[in-house]
Amino acid sequence: MPEPIARLEAHLREQRYSAEACKRSLCVAQRFFTYMQQHQVDIEQTRPVHVTAYLDYQLRRFRRSNGRYPKNLAAWRNWHRSGVQTLLRVVQGRWPPVAKPASPREAFHQQLCESFLSSLVTMRDLARGTLSVRQRVAQHFLESLGERGTEALLAKLTLTDVDRYVQSRASQLGRGALKNLVNALRSFLRYLHQHGWIALDLAPSLISPRLYTDESIPSAIRIREVELLLKAAREDRSPKGLRDYAIVLMLCTYGLRASEVARLRLEELDWRRECVRIRHTKTRSESMLPLLQPVGEAILEYLRNGRPQTAAREIFVRAVAPYRAIQGYAVYHIVVDRLHDAGVSVSGKQGPHALRHACAVSLLGAESSLKTIADVLGHRSLSSSKQYLKLSMDELREVALEVPTGSKS
Repeated sequence: MPEPIARLEAHLREQRYSAEACKRSLCVAQRFFTYMQQHQVDIEQTRPVHVTAYLDYQLRRFRRSNGRYPKNLAAWRNWHRSGVQTLLRVVQGRWPPVAKPASPREAFHQQLCESFLSSLVTMRDLARGTLSVRQRVAQHFLESLGERGTEALLAKLTLTDVDRYVQSRASQLGRGALKNLVNALRSFLRYLHQHGWIALDLAPSLISPRLYTDESIPSAIRIREVELLLKAAREDRSPKGLRDYAIVLMLCTYGLRASEVARLRLEELDWRRECVRIRHTKTRSESMLPLLQPVGEAILEYLRNGRPQTAAREIFVRAVAPYRAIQGYAVYHIVVDRLHDAGVSVSGKQGPHALRHACAVSLLGAESSLKTIADVLGHRSLSSSKQYLKLSMDELREVALEVPTGSKS
């Protein structure tokens, strides 16, 4: 057995893949390894273009052998690509590989954006999502400059160049998204000026859309819909169902963000004191919340009967190998899928944030104070919690004034 295939086999066994999954992955990997040897390309030097060529080659072979293409072409490609990518991750350590700059200008952009990100991490206490957005906006803005985005010509950047970029994006974005883009661009322009890349500070000249306080109404699902969601999730007694029910129940009970559920670790459950420590990803604060009995029982049942054996310290892990912690986007899809299973149709946001808003409505209905709501949801400021007052329609009806109607003459 070739050494890379042997390493892959050891990796699959270590990650506790099933015997059938191991056999399938090794078969695909061996075919790919043989293909690369025939084309005299070392496996350590494999690039995405080689994988694409291999998939096309296998597709042609399938058609010649069967006289047709696979019935589900997307599933066929995913099946082959998954085995190849697992092999390449084991051999190269990372896949896909980091794209190398194709020109000196691209290399300059990459270096500048990495330096910009480093300065944000050092000087500002920003959430990871915000850092990612600002780096992405900086990269896209530099690319939009074309030939004028070189190190020599960047110093001549003008407000006209910036306005042209903002206007090109304005038609694609709503007011809120456009405001976020302008804020990210201001931050980048300020960095360029402070570090001597541009002579003028263009940041103060950028104008973003005005968003009025409490102008929007958060989306939330109704209490009855939450009950249907929990009932449908509870009926699934499979290991995945036990996990999903515990996740959905935590979201409904505590109004957590998707990433906060995904990052929850075993040591953050204090069974003796009956509390749970939540690390709020957006505000980087922590809350100690009571571990309510239904939530505790759901988590305990998952740990005993649903959670696979794994070295991961996060509570919620993938239902199939490799058994590593789930990510925030997986929590989103869990909620969407379970809402669909429950027959609940939601307008607007339909992921964990809809349940977060429903939790706030429930707290309002229980006459909880804004301070209590802010503490549960992990808000730094009460103003962040005030938006949920608009969702409490029953209380609004109680204070509504009758509209006088004109009498007939």
